[in-house]
Amino acid sequence: MGLFFKKKREDELPPLEGLPPLPDLPDEPDFPPQQRLMQMQQGLPDLPPLPPMPAFQQQAQPRMQAERQMPEKATVFVRVDKYKEIMQTIDAMQRKVDELQGTLDKIAAIKEKEGEIIHGWGAMLHEAKAKIDDVNSKLLRPTEA
Repeated sequence: MGLFFKKKREDELPPLEGLPPLPDLPDEPDFPPQQRLMQMQQGLPDLPPLPPMPAFQQQAQPRMQAERQMPEKATVFVRVDKYKEIMQTIDAMQRKVDELQGTLDKIAAIKEKEGEIIHGWGAMLHEAKAKIDDVNSKLLRPTEA
């Protein structure tokens, strides 16, 4: 923990006396960045085109499932009253499912009967329409003057 340590004193290095001063840098021309970039690119040689990238193919690897290491026979302790309660609940659920299945069967039968009745009405209507058309074609209509 660096919170409680004293700061170390940095010793100042003495100036180097034996080195000559550096020369001034030459002035750069004031070109906009685009022109400077273009000038820099003009001096570069053209590069050959890159070869095409090889197609990446993912190799199918077999999937491995981790084996669950569970004991062969696990001993489970359940209170008898809880077990009876669970069994009663399962029986009640089974009765409700059977009741719902019976209701759905009745609804399907009613729907089938309704379909037959509607089909019969459609046939009767078609027959009546055919008779009206037959009578209408046999009767001559007086021409209007």
